[in-house]
Amino acid sequence: MSILLLLLALGSAVYSAKSELIDIRITNAEYRKNQAILAAESGLSHALAHLDKRGKVLTTLNENVGANSFSVSIAELLDAMGEPVQSSLWENDSVLRLVSTGLSDDASSTSTLEQKVWLHAILRQVPDSAITVAGGIGVGGSFRVGANPNSSGIGVPLSIWSDSPVTLTGNGATCGLEEYDQGACEDKPYSDKTALNADVFSDTKISAGGSFPDDLFEHTFGIPTADYIRLKEQADEELTDCSSLNTASTGLFWVTGDCTINAGTIVADASTPIVLIIEDSDLKMNGGAVIYGLVYVLETSFGSGGKVSMTGNAEIRGAIISDHAIDISSGTLDMRFDAEVLAKIADPDNDIFAKVELIPGSWKDF
Repeated sequence: MSILLLLLALGSAVYSAKSELIDIRITNAEYRKNQAILAAESGLSHALAHLDKRGKVLTTLNENVGANSFSVSIAELLDAMGEPVQSSLWENDSVLRLVSTGLSDDASSTSTLEQKVWLHAILRQVPDSAITVAGGIGVGGSFRVGANPNSSGIGVPLSIWSDSPVTLTGNGATCGLEEYDQGACEDKPYSDKTALNADVFSDTKISAGGSFPDDLFEHTFGIPTADYIRLKEQADEELTDCSSLNTASTGLFWVTGDCTINAGTIVADASTPIVLIIEDSDLKMNGGAVIYGLVYVLETSFGSGGKVSMTGNAEIRGAIISDHAIDISSGTLDMRFDAEVLAKIADPDNDIFAKVELIPGSWKDF
C-alpha cells in the first residue's frame, strides 16, 4: 500500500512539473510574441516619421529597438496594370504600402503588420492663375500682373480668374512673364483698362454649369471650407500677425489677425516658399515687400473676409487666391505667377509641404 501511495505521489509530482514547464513555455512564447508585435509597431511608426520628414522615399528600413529589431519596407501600391495607385482628385500623389516585420530578442517569434498611407502635397495642384478670386475683383491704382503662360494648355495664358466681373481701372496691364520681368507690361499688354481679353476669365461656378470651383478652399487644398480647421491644425506656425515673417519662413503659416508686411521685408524665397493663409483678416504689403509662395485670403463666414492692399512696388511671386471679393482701388499691385515656386509647394516629395495620412481600414496583421 505504501509503495502505491509513493508511486501516486511521484506521478503527481512529475505531472505538476510538466504542467509548470508547459505554463513557462506558454508564458515565454506569449512574451516573445508581444516583443515581436511591439517591434513591428515600432517599425510602422518609424516609417511614418521617415515619410513625414523626408517625403516619398521608397526604401527598406532596418533598426534595432532595444534587444528587438524590425525591418519595414516602403513601396508604392500598384494597380492590376502595374501602375501606381493615385487619387483622381490630386495632381501628384501616391498610395504607399508599409510592411513591417518585427523580431523578438531571440528571433524565435516574428510579427508582420501592414499599413497603407496616402502621401500628397498640401496643394491639390499648381494654381491655374496668378490671381484667383471668388466674388470678383476690382483693380485701380498702378498694377502689373504676370500671367500663368500655360494655364489652359501650352501658350494659353491666364492672369485673373473669377466667378464674377473683373474691372481694371488703374494704370497698368496684365502681360507675359518676359514682359513682366523686363518692366514692359504696358508695351505688350494682354489686358488693361481699355480692353479685357481672354487672359482675364470670368465664368460661373461648376454648379451653375461653368468652370469656377464652388468651394475655392476645397479646390485648392482638398478640404471643404466648412472643415478649414483640419488644415489649420496642420500649420507649421499659427500667428496673430506677420511681424515675425522673414526669408527663413517656409511651410504652412496660418495668420488669425491683420497681416502687415513691412517695407523691404522678404518673406521666404524661391527655393523655400511659403503658404500664407490669412483668416478673416487684412493683408497689407508695404513698399518693396516681397512674398514667395501662395497667399490665400480666407473668409470663414459671410462678410468676415479681409481686404488686400499693396503699395510701393510690393510684390507676390507665386499666386494669390481669395475666396471673397477684393478691391485694390489704390496703391500698387505687382503679381507675378511663378510656376517653379508653386511647383515646390505642390510636390509630395518636398517634405516641407508633404502630408502623410493613414488610409482607414488598411491596417492588418499576418
